Amino acid sequence: ALQNENYQAEPLLLASTGEVPADADVVVVAGPTRPLLPEEHAALGKYLSGGGALFALIDPRAQTDLYDDLRSWGVALGEDVVVDRTLALFGRATTPFAASYATDHPITKGLQEPAMFHMVRSVQATGAPGSQLANLVMTGDASWAERDLAQFSNQGTVGLEIHQDWPEVDV
Repeated sequence: ALQNENYQAEPLLLASTGEVPADADVVVVAGPTRPLLPEEHAALGKYLSGGGALFALIDPRAQTDLYDDLRSWGVALGEDVVVDRTLALFGRATTPFAASYATDHPITKGLQEPAMFHMVRSVQATGAPGSQLANLVMTGDASWAERDLAQFSNQGTVGLEIHQDWPEVDV
């Protein structure tokens, strides 16, 4: 899809190269399902400390060890699944609406149409020293980060405990 939009995309095997190519504009880590090797951690850290950009797509409950790296780079991933009460009516409680965007960021400036994200976790820019991080997409008032993942996985239900008038939602 990126090549169809005139981007040059190439696979990168950090374990064998030991570094990110100098001409890389961004490294995409899409859906990691295993821990990274020490060489891969080091290569990503070196690339980012040199001004590189990383786009990490990490599913809820992913079995990867990027969590500590991301935290040190100023990104906190929630141990949760975002639930949207509005979409529960249509059987898609774990596909939240993006209700608002950061209006002062070049990536989201001018976006007006709502977006939906299937099975996402909460993400918070915490701001590591020297980083240029921003929260870009926010869900609506009827959404929350469900942290009882055992009940979510085993029973297929979630509930926002602080709103006693909201019953559990089947997911």
